[in-house]
Amino acid sequence: MTGSCFAPTWRDDEFYGSGRYKFTLKLDLYAYQGFDYNASTYHDIARLYLIADVLITEYSSVFFDFANLRRPMLFTTEEIIAALRDLPGMEERYRERYRLFYDKYCGWEKGDASRKVAERVFRL
Repeated sequence: MTGSCFAPTWRDDEFYGSGRYKFTLKLDLYAYQGFDYNASTYHDIARLYLIADVLITEYSSVFFDFANLRRPMLFTTEEIIAALRDLPGMEERYRERYRLFYDKYCGWEKGDASRKVAERVFRL
């Protein structure tokens, strides 16, 4: 079974009152019981990326972080269910576009940034 991470863009233009924001899910998942789990209160989205096979977002900046995993990303709500049913086919169709995006935005990520910072700060 495919695990997905749906990460919508947070917007501050929908609210009940000062500091009390609304959220309207733009993706109708009610017909797919057991398909989605609300992890919006989870403190670290990076950990959710690690267990997700695919990212679903509507142009939130999270796709820059998720792209480092070289996993599929979906951006349109109209075709999400069909794409999830044929994830291998979707990956194949967009393989070159994913590669170009990765090379442009993730090329410097080598998985050793923390070590480099520690070496620089503590002169190890």
